[in-house]
Amino acid sequence: MSIFFSRRHMMQAGLGGAALLALPGSAQAASVSNPLKRAGAAFNNAGRIDWQKAANVPSGYGAVAYGQNIGTYYKMETATLSGSGSNFDLTSPTAVKGVGTAPGATGLGATLTKHVGNPAWSPDGKYIAFQAQIPSVPSLYNNVCEPGIGTFNDVYIVMTSSPYTVTKLTSGITYPASGDPQGVLHPHWSHSKHGSANVYTVLWAERVSDGSGPYPPQGGKWTIKARTVNTTTGALGSIVDLDPFPSTDYFYETHAFSPDDGTFYFTRGSNNSGSLDYDIYRVPTSYDASTGAISFGTPVNQIPDSWDYTKNQSGATIVGWDEHAIARQGDGAIVWMSSKGRQGTAPLGVRELAWNTSTLLVQSEFWKMNADASNWTTGGTVQLTDFNADTGSRWISSDFAWDPDPATPTRFIGRVQRYYPYALPIFHQERFYMVSGV
Repeated sequence: MSIFFSRRHMMQAGLGGAALLALPGSAQAASVSNPLKRAGAAFNNAGRIDWQKAANVPSGYGAVAYGQNIGTYYKMETATLSGSGSNFDLTSPTAVKGVGTAPGATGLGATLTKHVGNPAWSPDGKYIAFQAQIPSVPSLYNNVCEPGIGTFNDVYIVMTSSPYTVTKLTSGITYPASGDPQGVLHPHWSHSKHGSANVYTVLWAERVSDGSGPYPPQGGKWTIKARTVNTTTGALGSIVDLDPFPSTDYFYETHAFSPDDGTFYFTRGSNNSGSLDYDIYRVPTSYDASTGAISFGTPVNQIPDSWDYTKNQSGATIVGWDEHAIARQGDGAIVWMSSKGRQGTAPLGVRELAWNTSTLLVQSEFWKMNADASNWTTGGTVQLTDFNADTGSRWISSDFAWDPDPATPTRFIGRVQRYYPYALPIFHQERFYMVSGV
C-alpha cells in the first residue's frame, strides 16, 4: 500500500461478510467475492499479498503469501486458497519460516521480531523477499515503520527450505539515522533469469533523504534500487541505483515487471504533501548478459493527467491518485487502482491530519487498461470494481496479486481498506477480495 494509507485507526471492527457482487448503483465490470476468510474466521488486518504458481510452492507452504497485523506488529504467513464463486478461505495458515519467532529462525532472521511484511515470492519458490523494521527502533516509531510506510525498514530474502537463511539486500539504512530518516517499500522479483543460471533481479523503492520535501515520509528524496540474487547459490550482485528522475526529489513506489521483464512499472508521487498527483510510469529495462545487472531507459507516463481527475473537499477538480500497476501474464493487460472521479466530502480524520485542506479523503477503485496505454483515446479503460457505491463507508483499493497459473489470468486477489462510518472514519478494515471476470 502507499505511504499514506497503511496505518490503522484507533479501532478495528469486523462486519459481516456481505457480498459485494451487486452493490447498489454498481458500475463495476467484474465480480467481487465476499471478504476472504483466514481459516474460517474474519480477516480484518490484511497486508500486501503475493501468489505463487502451484508447481513452485515449496513443501510446507501455501501458494498465497501475505502480511497481517497481529497485535502490535505485522507478520508474514502463507496459506492455501480454497473455495469458489463468492466464498474463499485461506486455509492452513503457516508462518514464514526463518523470520522472527517463526520455526527455523536463527541468526539474523531471529532478530526480526518487529514489523515484517510485503512478501514477494521468487519465481522458482526458493526465496521470499520482504521488508522488516530495524530491531533497535523504539516502539514509539512503530506506526511509521509499518510495511506500507517502510521508515527504518530494510529489504531481506529468506530461503523457503532448511536452513531458512535470511540475507539483507539493502545497505546503509540505520537507526538512529546517520542523516535523514530512510526506509524502503515493496520489493519485487523479475519473472525470468538474467545473466548466469538462476539469477533473478530484486527491485525496491528506497527513501534516501528528506530532500526538498516534508517529513513525515510522504515527501523526501526517493530512488529505485536493484540487486541480483542467484537462487541456487545465494550469491548477490552489487546494489544498482536506478533513480529514473535523479535531478528532482520524488516519492517512488515500485510495482512489478512486465511478463517479459522488458518493462518495469512504478509510481512517481508529488513532493507536495497537499497534492494527490501520483502517476504511474513505465520504463524499459535491459540486463547485462553476464551479471544480469538491470538498467533503466527513459520513463514514460502511463496515465495522462487529462484522463485522471478527482475532486477535493471544496469540489474543485484536481489531478488524481494512481498506483499499484501490475501487468498480467499473456496479453500484458494492466490492473491498477485509481481515484478517478471520486470525491471526498467528510471532515479530516486521524489519518489525514498531515495533509492540508485542499486534499480529499481519498477513495479508489480497481481499473484495467492495455499494457501500452493504447486504449486511452478509445474508451478502453474499464472500471472493474465499485466498492464506493457503499456511500456509508470510504473504500481504498490497493495492492493485489494475479492468479499465477492460467496463461492469461482473469482473476486476482486484492487488498481493500474500508473506513466507516464515512463521516467519522475511526473504524477500519483491511481485507482481501477475489475479483473475477477481468
